[in-house]
Amino acid sequence: GIALGDRKVRPAHPQFRATALLMAGKLGGPGDVPRIAELLDDDAVCASQSGRAGVKAKLLDVQVRDVALAVVLHLTGEQPADYGYPTVVAHSERLYVMHTLAFHDQKARTAALAKWREQGVGEPAVVRIATRPAAPGAGVR
Repeated sequence: GIALGDRKVRPAHPQFRATALLMAGKLGGPGDVPRIAELLDDDAVCASQSGRAGVKAKLLDVQVRDVALAVVLHLTGEQPADYGYPTVVAHSERLYVMHTLAFHDQKARTAALAKWREQGVGEPAVVRIATRPAAPGAGVR
């Protein structure tokens, strides 16, 4: 797969894994989805964004799996906003600005991952993506 290297050799730092995912999203295609989807369970924090929750500022973590899901959605022609990503910002070189892939909370993250997984119940990932080709510029608002 593009930019992901050998499955047995993962970059040690989560930010490097997330950056590789974003590059794969920018340069790859639907055929890369199965390899990227392997990281949908990687809960390592790769970035943070400060958000507002009432009066107190709240730090929102971005996990590698948040980045992986956003990339998979892009490569399959879906919109991150439809999965609860509140503030995705496009990046000219790396698909998205990493820290904008934060969910407001764990409940929103869990719901997004569940929605993706539910759509493919009973179907291999390769069959799912073959029926949903990515549109030019898909995933970027």
